[in-house]
Amino acid sequence: GFAPYFLIEWDFVNYARSQGIRCSARGSAAGSVLAYVLGITNVDPLRYQLPFERFFNTERADMPDIDMDFPDNRRDEVISYVTNKYGQDCVAQMVTFNSMAAKASVKDVARVMGKQDLGDRITRLIPTGPKVTLQGSLDGVRELNNLYQESKEAQEIIDQALKLEGAVRSIGIHAAGVLIANEPLEHFVPLQLRDPKDPSQGRVTQYEQSHLEELGLIKFDFLGLSNLTILDNTLKFIKQSRDEDIILEKVPLDQVEDEGQNAKRQKAFDLLASGETTGVFQLEGAKMREYIKQLKPTCVEDVMAMIALYRPGPMDSIPDFIDAKHKRKKVSYLDPRLEEWLNESYGVIVYQDQVLFIAVNLAGFSWGKANKFRKVLSKKIVHEVEGYRGDFVQGCIKNGVKAEAADELFTLIEPFGGYGFNKAHAASYAVVAFYTAYLKGNYTAEFMAATMTTEAADAKKIANAIAECKRMGVEVHGPDVSKSGRGFTVENGGVRFGLLAIKGIGEGPIGEIVRASSEGGPFKSLADFCTRVDPKFVGKGAIETLIKVGAMDSLGARHQLLASVDTAMKWGKNQRISQEQGLMSLFGDMEETESAFEFALKTDVNEISRKQLLAWEKELIGVYISKHPLAYLNDLFKDLVTHPIAEITEELDKQKVVLAGTVKEARRITTKKGETMCVVQLEDAFGSINVTIFPRLYEETTDLWVEETVLIVRGEVQVRRDEAGILCNSAEQLKAVEEEMNRKKYHVWITVQLTGSDEKAVSDDMLRVYDVYNCIRDKPGRDLYDIWVCNGEWQVLLTPSNNTMHYTTEVHDRLEAMLGKGAIEAMLVEH
Repeated sequence: GFAPYFLIEWDFVNYARSQGIRCSARGSAAGSVLAYVLGITNVDPLRYQLPFERFFNTERADMPDIDMDFPDNRRDEVISYVTNKYGQDCVAQMVTFNSMAAKASVKDVARVMGKQDLGDRITRLIPTGPKVTLQGSLDGVRELNNLYQESKEAQEIIDQALKLEGAVRSIGIHAAGVLIANEPLEHFVPLQLRDPKDPSQGRVTQYEQSHLEELGLIKFDFLGLSNLTILDNTLKFIKQSRDEDIILEKVPLDQVEDEGQNAKRQKAFDLLASGETTGVFQLEGAKMREYIKQLKPTCVEDVMAMIALYRPGPMDSIPDFIDAKHKRKKVSYLDPRLEEWLNESYGVIVYQDQVLFIAVNLAGFSWGKANKFRKVLSKKIVHEVEGYRGDFVQGCIKNGVKAEAADELFTLIEPFGGYGFNKAHAASYAVVAFYTAYLKGNYTAEFMAATMTTEAADAKKIANAIAECKRMGVEVHGPDVSKSGRGFTVENGGVRFGLLAIKGIGEGPIGEIVRASSEGGPFKSLADFCTRVDPKFVGKGAIETLIKVGAMDSLGARHQLLASVDTAMKWGKNQRISQEQGLMSLFGDMEETESAFEFALKTDVNEISRKQLLAWEKELIGVYISKHPLAYLNDLFKDLVTHPIAEITEELDKQKVVLAGTVKEARRITTKKGETMCVVQLEDAFGSINVTIFPRLYEETTDLWVEETVLIVRGEVQVRRDEAGILCNSAEQLKAVEEEMNRKKYHVWITVQLTGSDEKAVSDDMLRVYDVYNCIRDKPGRDLYDIWVCNGEWQVLLTPSNNTMHYTTEVHDRLEAMLGKGAIEAMLVEH
């Protein structure tokens, strides 16, 4: 079945490419030369030294497979082709069974019992994660266990939820798997219609993947990838705006003789080194941006390694990898032969394949045994992993490796294996990442327009994209009835919002507006718009929405336009009646008629506040397009503010951040102890986030948490229910921050003299150090400080990594009162 399998893959890949549908393979199939020469993969396995045995070997028990990526908006076209070619009765997608997770079980039981509030309280105590169980949470979370023991109602909810957990809640469709058989699938497996009302949608198996494999049925993977959609849309925009035809597969990955091509290639790597990787495949995260800036990649292999290393296990090796690349660290090996497989990654184990090569060549494993070893590592079952240690160490010793080095090598591999990345996978990803960086670096406006088109439904991602456009010098224009199409477009080196981005304006009105503007050119006035656009599609509500969002700013001021809608619609209706009846004026044509009876906007109306205009933009588009009053904050305090709010994601969990924004929707909460705390929404020009202020800090800063107050907020990112928020440590009003930024800067030395070595003296001294730290923490600022602890014979520096404070005479006096006269010294370091 080897040849038919490859030919089926080749056939639908060939069809996709003939229809202009971009596709690429990922996974171990990239190690197959046959797949490469057939055009199924676009990664040269010889260049990247990808082992075929990782894809297929004689000891492999399960079927190898090829994961194919297609643009997510065209994946169904390829599945339809396969269905038509092999027959509807021989093709089906695979079912998945969605089971009740811990939190969902609790919520469902609590809802049925009418105890939703208690259910919410319980779910807040259950950790977030894919493998979290209710019993595990009861055993591991003390607060949850206490609630279970103390509350009969909570106990009843949890007991019932434990019975429900794991039960099938609903069915879904596998994200990729499609079965293709040589005879009707109903001979092997029960089937159901994907949509009972529309049989043309195809069929779905009623067995899951593991059972289908037991039956010997072959699965083909068709994955939908939005990044391929972005690549396709970027190429279309480039063709429209620059009339250039770009074939990405012909873009050189290495330097070539053509200097123009080399310059464009270098722009891709310069972009990666700058960290401007929003929208770049696999390289978007905040921490990834930091690492890629430090790495400064110069070739695709560097990108491969970073993609593979950026995982929980290997991530600790990233600093070593970066230092070795830039020759800041000497590369060493436990055994000289390791250089053959680890030289490309500067002595750092990066890929699963390197583990396989080491197991086969040093430990003497067969490829089948090495692959089983890899799978055991990936499952992270300690006793099974340890079961291989003896064979591995003894095999290495037989091949001349010192016993100590062999054992250390196994220990080095052990934590890596659970998260190690397939090199073929990394190569496939890195090529797509390079293509996206190439397009973004050389055709920025086109790339950003394509990204925003794909992410149009996600306001947070659009806000991120707008911020990225600003950083890269690409102007973003709001929607315009005369210039916008349905989606985002490129206009004079900038990005124009499409009409589809406006909430409440559907396909019908948009189609009519685009038709009218394309047939008759730009609209000259509100009356002209109401004449040329059919009111059956675009009514008063839609027109008012278009005005509010700024899509008619070219036709007049928004307050005048809104006041004139009724009059303009009547005027337009009369004009259409005249045209339909053929009643032209004495002047003979329509142009003269318009000039003779010029429509005028109402002028005796009040202007609309800037605040209201921005509120309409946020409400109707989800983001701010106009110059937001807070847009200057990140520039004014760029040395202080760590992130725009839109960049605060789950990835930054527990990281300390400094944000600037305005307070929205302050909500006061009374705790069980009767204390008051507060949760506010902090908003800047690009996004908003919830900030929690606990009672002690709230009592000290109550006056700050008022709507529309502009603040600098310091705090820690906390992820709850898969959403990032901020736990506030301190806050200052903008005026206070401006004064702080403009005043002199000091370096403060704080000396804590120990009083003795007995238990009481040590305890008292520790309390004094703690009091000093609290005094400093209560007054955050930009002055630097060092804390020296000494006893007359020695001194120790206890300065934390974030050693900034706000130094004032008041703070000076408080610290001296604690530590004694002369314990505080301050020196002016900046005027």
